Amino acid sequence: SGNLKFIPGDGPDHPEVIIIGEAPGKDEHEKGLPFVGRSGKLLRKLVKEALPDVAVYYTNVVKVRPENNRTPTDEEIKSWRPLLLREIFSRTPAVIVTVGAVPAKAILDKYDIKMSDIILENDALPTIQIEYHKYPIVNTYHPAYALRNSEASSQILKDLIRAKTKI
Repeated sequence: SGNLKFIPGDGPDHPEVIIIGEAPGKDEHEKGLPFVGRSGKLLRKLVKEALPDVAVYYTNVVKVRPENNRTPTDEEIKSWRPLLLREIFSRTPAVIVTVGAVPAKAILDKYDIKMSDIILENDALPTIQIEYHKYPIVNTYHPAYALRNSEASSQILKDLIRAKTKI
């Protein structure tokens, strides 16, 4: 279908932080950039607040918009994952932030890390290794959830500040 428009990541070549979402939505599809809709704007605002002087790169696991904004299937996630891992590896961030369950699972499943291990409120972040680099991972809420829930917003802020300690 003509709807398969590739939405690349957005940000510097060598960011300190890579933020990974699920898939582009309607606004992302129209503008050709990740995290530019309502929830993306909220996320970018929280990032500016928590990481004011930090180079941040935004991307999604799935790079085309799933029809009707449905959640990407496991098959889609699997087929896009090698590209995501290359994207991370070529940019060598200090830390990865996944927003929501889909990107967290996309990475963790490959490395056999349990979702419960990533949600612990402690400093021992799970790390993944791509070739010879290790990357700590912070998982936080999807900003779409934070639009409806202000507590989630302050948790995202806390998680971003936690990510900053790994830079």
